[in-house]
Order: sequence, then structure tokens, then C-alpha cells
Amino acid sequence: MNLVEAVTSRLWAITPEFLQIILKIANREMGLEALGALQKERAERVDESYRLQRRGRTAILPVYGPIMKFANVFSMISGATSLQLLMRDFNTALKTPDIDTIIIDIDSPGGEVNGVNEFAQAVYDARGDKKIVAYVGGLAASAAYWIASAAEEIYIDPTAMVGSIGVVASYLDNSERLAKSGVKEIEIVSSSSPKKRPNPATDEGRAQIQERVDALQEIFVATVARNRGVPILTVLKDFGQGDMRIGEDAVAHGMADGIISLEGLIEKQNQIQFNPQEVFQMKENQQFSAEEITREIIAEQFPQIAAHFRREGAEAERIRISEIENLARPGIESLIRKAKFESDDSAAEVALAIIEHEKKRQAALAKAVAADASDVPPLAATPVSDEDAEQRAFDAAVVKGMNARYEARSAAN
Repeated sequence: MNLVEAVTSRLWAITPEFLQIILKIANREMGLEALGALQKERAERVDESYRLQRRGRTAILPVYGPIMKFANVFSMISGATSLQLLMRDFNTALKTPDIDTIIIDIDSPGGEVNGVNEFAQAVYDARGDKKIVAYVGGLAASAAYWIASAAEEIYIDPTAMVGSIGVVASYLDNSERLAKSGVKEIEIVSSSSPKKRPNPATDEGRAQIQERVDALQEIFVATVARNRGVPILTVLKDFGQGDMRIGEDAVAHGMADGIISLEGLIEKQNQIQFNPQEVFQMKENQQFSAEEITREIIAEQFPQIAAHFRREGAEAERIRISEIENLARPGIESLIRKAKFESDDSAAEVALAIIEHEKKRQAALAKAVAADASDVPPLAATPVSDEDAEQRAFDAAVVKGMNARYEARSAAN
């Protein structure tokens, strides 16, 4: 597999601009100097880690540049982030007893989908073991925001951009170039695997690839919703719809929890000794009426309580989706999909909607059968019961209706 194939065979959660740079470098349309566009100055390494830094009792875990699963020559040259090495550094921070807080310092356009969910899940599962905060000083797009959302809290610079929630598959069409050079590529796929190599130049191939992309997108959106403790519908409507939100706008829409500098965040965390059993008190003996206690005040005064509420909300959303999926059966796929991703209906409400849907379907079927039966000539009198006669009349109506529909389709073709 050459570099172009290695890039185009992956699904990416990354900004379009950076994906184009990667594709052009892979296709040798740009020289290695173009990798400077991807590079972020490396942080000084600490013992037994790759990029992990430490300030007091706070560890800083950098996520810079494009995100890739494994460390390779491309990631080394470009300064990209390897999830393999990132996981190692994250585990080192978790195992270090005198580190209370882990700040995931993000400035990344995203990267390949492979491996991102695994790392994000590890971050999410570590909540409560140590305080885990994400910081975005410049960019947390797509896969990078996927990771950021797994932290208990997200803080950003006023100019930082977050979002770009989506998945993309990109293919380079080199057919004309190959034809001009006299090269013709021939592939022979096993007869039992006709969908193994979808051709994006065909409608069928694009549809197959689109199905993959949409499936990963559903996982992406559902995971962000769980991590941020909001309904899936909120992510779909308010989290940029594939675009990014900046600074205060991102905070206002629930994509981040506050505005601060990295230095300010480090100082703030070092002043707090993390204790999961801590009893919280209002800062500076402040008092608030019930009407004045807002989401922002809880997040600022009681970050652990806010994180607990987010976890509860995420778990409730996971259970809701699971219960709705248990109601799924052939013929109501669209109804189930809308209930999961376009509403906040409970499983009980969805069950009632399914019953109503079935009633309407049965009524429409009965109406169609009645219309077909009106044109059926009376059956010859026979010494049979009324029940048998009714069944024969029903069967005749169904057969006549099926024949009529078959003839209509044949005429249309």
C-alpha cells in the first residue's frame, strides 16, 4: 500500500483544509516543506513519557497537529499526535500519585477516525480518578473535539474554535492521469464479496461509502452528547452542524464551560487539591437565591457537582437510546431513527407512536383491500359456512389487488 492509498483508505474526522494538505503531500503534489503547515512546536519531554509535561500537581498532555492512531514517519515529521503515544502518556499521568489534575492541551484540526473513540473513552472512564480538563487555545476540530468532550470540563481561549463535528471520506480520482501515462489498474474481487471495493465514481459505490460515513457520524454525535451531558438533538442543532463555534459563542451553546488562558487554568487547578469526597462551599461566602442559581454558577462554584450532573444526563441519554433501540423492528426504521436522534421522547412515548403507526398502517391496508374487493364478482353459491365464504372473498380481493398492482408496475416499466 502506497502513501496515497494509506490516506484515502481511512475515514477522517478533520477540517477540509488540513485533509487537502495531507492528500497533496501523500500524492507528492507538495514537498516536505509543506509539512510545516501541520507542525506545532514540540513540548519538552519528561521522564518516561513522550510529550507529557508537569506544573506542580497538574499534568499537561499536548494534542497538537493532525491526529493519527500510530506513530510513523509522517507523524514524526509533521509533529502530528499519535494516539498510541498519547494513551501511554495519559496512563503515566493517571498512575503518578502526586498528580491531581490532567489538562489535555488541544490545538488540532482533527485526524483519522480510527482509534479516537478508544482514547476518548479512556478519558471518559477516568473521570473521578483524577480531575480531567480539556483546554483549547486555538483549534479543536472534529476528532480533536471528540477527545475534548470526554474531559469533565472544556475551557477555551476567547479566539479558539471548536466543533466541526462530522466524518468525511475522501478519494483521489487518478484515472485520467493513469490513462495518459498508459497505466491501467485492474482489480479482481472475490465473487462472494461484491461490496469489498466500492467505486466512489458510481452511485452504488457512493451510497455504500455514505452509509459508512453516516454510521460513524451517529457514533460521534451520540458520544459527544453523552460526554457533554446533553440530548443528541442539542448536539445536532446547537453544536455547529459541522461548522465551528468561537469563544463565548461556543460557551453559550454548551460546547465549552468557560473562557480562560492556559496559564490561568494551570494556576487555578494547582490551587485546588482534587478530592472526590470534598464537601463544597460557596466561594467568598457568597449567597444566591434559588432564582439566581444558574448552570454557569454551578459550573464555576461547584465544578464537581456540574460534572456529576453531566454524567447523570449522559447515562440517562444512553439508557433512553438503548430502550428505543429495543423497540426496533423491520418497517419502522425511520421512526426509530427520528426518535433517537431528532427528539427527546422516552421509550414509552416511542412505543405509543409505534402503536399509532401500526394502527394507521392496518387501516390503510384494510382500505386498500376493501377497494380491491368492490370490483370482485360475487362467488358462486356453495354449501360452505359464512366464515369460509368471507375468507374466500378476502383472499380473492387480495389476489386481485396484487394482480392489479403487478400489471400497473409492468406497464410503467
